[in-house]
Amino acid sequence: MPTKRSKIFPIVLLIFLIGIIFSIVFNFPFNHDKVKIITGPVSGSFYKIALEYQRILTSRGFKVDIEPVANTSELAERVNNSKNVNTISFVIDSSDIIFLKNVRSLGIVGSQPVFIFYNGKNGPMKSLSSLKGRKILLPPKSSITTSLSLNILDIYGINEKNSTIEYTPLAEFYKKITEGNYFACFFQVASDNPLVTDFSLNKDLILYSHENISGILNNIKHLDSAILPAGSFDILLNIPPEIVNLLVGNVEVVANKNINKSIIYALLENFDSLHSQRSLISRAGDFPKYTGTSAVLHEIVPEFRKSGTPWIYTYFSSLYALILDNYVIYFVMTFLFVEVYKNLRYLHEFIFLLIEYVSLKIIENNSSRVKSGQRLSYVRQIAQQCAVEVIERKSIRQKAVQMMV
Repeated sequence: MPTKRSKIFPIVLLIFLIGIIFSIVFNFPFNHDKVKIITGPVSGSFYKIALEYQRILTSRGFKVDIEPVANTSELAERVNNSKNVNTISFVIDSSDIIFLKNVRSLGIVGSQPVFIFYNGKNGPMKSLSSLKGRKILLPPKSSITTSLSLNILDIYGINEKNSTIEYTPLAEFYKKITEGNYFACFFQVASDNPLVTDFSLNKDLILYSHENISGILNNIKHLDSAILPAGSFDILLNIPPEIVNLLVGNVEVVANKNINKSIIYALLENFDSLHSQRSLISRAGDFPKYTGTSAVLHEIVPEFRKSGTPWIYTYFSSLYALILDNYVIYFVMTFLFVEVYKNLRYLHEFIFLLIEYVSLKIIENNSSRVKSGQRLSYVRQIAQQCAVEVIERKSIRQKAVQMMV
């Protein structure tokens, strides 16, 4: 009949396994393969990058939904508040993103200049101070570019009180600026965006070059500068005719801190091929980079740069890799628990066999003394009594044999 001690182990093991099952059922992300990428308008650079990410992730078995929104200033907040932890988006140098607890950076993948074009028919613009009292075009108020442009204008004392500032969709910029009703416009896109080329090839529209760019950078810390070489848009027509000093913001990929690791590894593996090419304002290999990010860098990024993709994410699908990475420790602990218990039982048996052997020797030695007429001392009598009790005790194997019989 099993002892009370032998019943304890199965009960403890059962409770342990039930705990593992409950942990998996209530904590397992069942939407692990559903990815949401939040971008700006369909015509923007963010949406173009998102299409590349969608292609990569779809080839890995993920279901990717791209969600374009008009209010690009809230992209990071949407990631922070999204119910789907597998949410990705983009930001351009935001000082407030550090306070969003659920947002992590995957790296800086490029830069976008703030292009300022003015209509030369309305006169020259030697400084941004020339815009005071003029009509200016900016993207909608909910745009990242608009917030940044207003900060730049504020340095020169230009605001809605002393100038006419109209907020309009980017698609309407070219028509309105060429009609001559507006003196200048601000927009922020990648340097290879077709819109920039269209503006540059119009002889009436002139791309503004900052002469005092260092002073602006001292006032807006999170911006950087870049040089657009002469002839970048048309080498034969020499457009632009001179180098242009531009203000640029870094494009940063951000994600929810609890995003499926398989998604991060899939993107990081392709960042070099997607973002390291030379552009009009950057050299080959300038991006991606992982220092100077606005958001806290995701813990996976430095691990990937040091060791690459772990083997479980290389040889297993997203689902199995997720299970192995998050729950294998529980099963290993269960295995070790069982093995330790078994070894303790074996050790117990070994110790008892050793005690039986010593007891047998004590009985043999005492029997020899009695046969030779010697009297057993008090200590030997106690040892004899203990040895007899040990020998008469039934071992586990003897009990098993008795039970089978």
